Amino acid sequence: MDAFDFIADMPKFRFALCRDIEDPDIFFPLTIRHEAESLKVVAPLCGNCIHRKECLDYAIAHEIPDGIWGGVPASERGVKSVKRDWTDANQAKKIRKLIMRGLAPETVAREVGVTVAYVNQVVKRARNKGEIQSDQSTDKLQLS
Repeated sequence: MDAFDFIADMPKFRFALCRDIEDPDIFFPLTIRHEAESLKVVAPLCGNCIHRKECLDYAIAHEIPDGIWGGVPASERGVKSVKRDWTDANQAKKIRKLIMRGLAPETVAREVGVTVAYVNQVVKRARNKGEIQSDQSTDKLQLS
């Protein structure tokens, strides 16, 4: 039994380099940070696989919302990740909490594994919704 037998209608890529991989979860990272780490291992493996194109074509044709297929993550295949939606909500919550503790956006971005631009976007959205208010005297953020 190979690692991907749980996908019933997936073609059986007989000579795929991933067939005998010990941890198939590496192809299905849950966060942006884990995706970046996984790609370091997965991309070279997929890049040398004779089934790379078939694998990628399969993921695109079936609009598979998660995972790295043919060395390409869902975000680069033009598919919005279902798991990432859940993760984004949790990331935004974590970002708001860290900002409220007074951490700089750069520090928060490193901690959560996102870009500084994303942190700023979350803070801006939270301010617009009234979830975070700016205290003029101390310039600290407050949750409402």
